[in-house]
Amino acid sequence: RIKSDSEGDLSKVMPLVGGLLIAGAAIFDVVKVLPSLQNPENGEFEITRLASLDYTTVIIVTAVAIVLALICFLVPVIKSKKER
Repeated sequence: RIKSDSEGDLSKVMPLVGGLLIAGAAIFDVVKVLPSLQNPENGEFEITRLASLDYTTVIIVTAVAIVLALICFLVPVIKSKKER
């Protein structure tokens, strides 16, 4: 069977997409968490303010990004094993 070029390109692009998903989730987490740590009165960071943070969106975004990134990393590996 003759392989098309798009199959090889997809196996190279999928891990890149997975890495971008993880980076995007990390950026989202930082943007969501760091402002809530800063005291609005004096601008100092207070670790005690972590208790008031709403973790629901952080957990959902991080979990979805991890699942999608795992899929992006594993699909090329599974396809290459299947082709052998």
